Amino acid sequence: MISSWAELPLAASEQESWRRSFTNDAFRSYRSIWQESVQEMRRLLGIAIEGVKDGALSTGYETLRMMGAFDRKISGSGTISAAASMFLASRYAVSPLQGLRVAATATGADTDTLASMTASILGALNGDEWIAPFREQSQDADYLVAIANAFDSNLQQKSTLGHSAQRISKRTTAAFLEALEKLTTPTPITLLDGRRAMLIAKEELPCTGKTYRAWRWRLETQDGQTIFIKKTRRRSAKDIPPLLETRIEVVRLGLKIFVDDLAKAKEFYTSLLGLPLDKETASAFTVNGILSVQRSNNRAFRTFERPQDGTCGPLLCLRVTNLQEAYRMLSARGVKIVEELRQQKSYCSFRVADPSGNLVEIFESTSSATPAPC
Repeated sequence: MISSWAELPLAASEQESWRRSFTNDAFRSYRSIWQESVQEMRRLLGIAIEGVKDGALSTGYETLRMMGAFDRKISGSGTISAAASMFLASRYAVSPLQGLRVAATATGADTDTLASMTASILGALNGDEWIAPFREQSQDADYLVAIANAFDSNLQQKSTLGHSAQRISKRTTAAFLEALEKLTTPTPITLLDGRRAMLIAKEELPCTGKTYRAWRWRLETQDGQTIFIKKTRRRSAKDIPPLLETRIEVVRLGLKIFVDDLAKAKEFYTSLLGLPLDKETASAFTVNGILSVQRSNNRAFRTFERPQDGTCGPLLCLRVTNLQEAYRMLSARGVKIVEELRQQKSYCSFRVADPSGNLVEIFESTSSATPAPC
């Protein structure tokens, strides 16, 4: 059998032009590369035979390792996958499901290729009854069966594609994706390989960063294959809506604080601080056109859990013309001073707490190069 499959293929004179093209691209003769592949396969099959002889004494993973199935540099090689699948199919010929499981869970190997090739050989040996329970769970199961049947029939007679394929290049691929982006669902489209398909779904995928955008399309071909196509690209300026279109139209800015005792709060802000009263209701009042002081219900106020020393919550800032006079007057009226007078780079300030614990900073700007001490 080895002597049969080791024979150089494409012996017919009609393939001579193909060989010349291969030699021009590879800079070596097709025959020399073929012989290297034959020797490589002989070596791998020798390892496989020894692994099969070990029987139950080995799990099979050591044999796969010796064949290079877990070497990332070469594990994707078709030669290694082919030899490894023959080993697994031989070892698990009487328990094909276990063989498929080993191939699919061989962490570090090219499991997609290995499992597919192993299942194919096991199917040729045992039929398809053993895998029937998984058929309904497999994507495009009917399509795969149809492909297998078509492949089998093509061995018996020559056939040609029922459609004409385009030449695959960056240009044709980009043009196809550009056309795909413009389609709505459901819409028919011709694939690059010439087959007709229907666009079933399209969606923009979430990206962790803001640099890229990603999309995914799902298509179904007339012969039953499901195809997922993904595309990513950097965000461009046109992806970001103009600021005027996204800006919230603000009519008025205001600040609301909650107090326990509305009467005490009104006296503090209007009589002591001198802020003009704009509007007053039974449950709130507004001063200086921006600050709304509202009586809290017990539940809302307890939820905020604001300490009476004014160390958390909003910070109200009032600018005055004479900081020393403001400090003297408020101290004399018994207002709680939370933070004493202090000098900053361009202003002096002190902080007080209103009767409900809201923090108020009173400051005076010092525009001169050498600020006067507070």
